[in-house]
Amino acid sequence: HSDRPDETSLVKAAVRINYRLIGHYVKKYYNDIVDRYPEDFFEKVIVIRGEAVSTEWIGRVRSRYKGVSMTLYLWDTFFYNKNAMNIYKSFDRVLSFDKKDCKEYDLVYRPLFASGYYLNQKEMEKVYDLSFIGTVYSDRYKVLEKIFEEANKLDLSVYIHAYHPSRLITILRGIVDRRFRLFCNKYITYEKLDHDLTAKIISQSKAIVDIN
Repeated sequence: HSDRPDETSLVKAAVRINYRLIGHYVKKYYNDIVDRYPEDFFEKVIVIRGEAVSTEWIGRVRSRYKGVSMTLYLWDTFFYNKNAMNIYKSFDRVLSFDKKDCKEYDLVYRPLFASGYYLNQKEMEKVYDLSFIGTVYSDRYKVLEKIFEEANKLDLSVYIHAYHPSRLITILRGIVDRRFRLFCNKYITYEKLDHDLTAKIISQSKAIVDIN
């Protein structure tokens, strides 16, 4: 199941800011998931990210599925996923890709999941000195902006796919952050790349930009 009631920009924005803004809608969605399956149907439940999960819902899962083992996997840091900080102690096992969080909060380190599809690509002629394919959030854009400016000064060939999932969020943030608005106007796209093109760009790049 998705961790959000739907994929509209409004819901994405509300969940990202604070899921309690649409708390009734989110609560009904998660409760419907639990009600869909009979008692003791699950032995294990894995929650990924948990951006809109509440401790109340975790308690309901445990009540309905007696003896269930619950695991939380975090592919983002606590810094960028505040709700995870509120719920992680309610899980039996918590794994994170971030070594710093693992050390500070006694979590289990587990590297990011990745498709083997990208590991089996043929070598291709290099077209780009560096490329960035990723989601722009928080202050990541400031780092990217500096990298792109330096690359331009050095006359490097750069491929940029700076994705943002919500046009609404970029508009709202752009109102109070002029620098972010200018960055969006220059680089942001709301379209995702398909796997084939992503793999091709990676194979054609000498270096990949990755920002934590």
